[in-house]
Amino acid sequence: MFMDDFVARTEDENGEISLYYELTALMKTIQLPMVKWATNSEKLNAIWKAEGQGIQGMTPALGLDWNTEFDTLSVDPRDILDKTTKRLVTKRQLLQTTASFYNPLGLLSPVSVVVKILFQETWFMGM
Repeated sequence: MFMDDFVARTEDENGEISLYYELTALMKTIQLPMVKWATNSEKLNAIWKAEGQGIQGMTPALGLDWNTEFDTLSVDPRDILDKTTKRLVTKRQLLQTTASFYNPLGLLSPVSVVVKILFQETWFMGM
């Protein structure tokens, strides 16, 4: 469990299906239904369609956008650029932009280190 999200991987689709039913039953016993299910399993998506559940094609997972159809992780750069292009860029704004990277997997390190270096250079230049 991470915060209020649960992320898991199984060896095969049958394991995903049994995990889904086990988790659903377990959470019902404590009267805490799980919502916002997402998977890249075609079998499990078919089960959810039959049960009338909504299927999410794009969902947030660990601070990134997960496309369940293509099984890819991405970040929308407009979210970051919008924070910096609306007004004059200051050291405070650079620091806020750096802090806005939620990167528990380290996938955004090549991008976030550039912002950190830029922030450091502003201090060295006395800006």
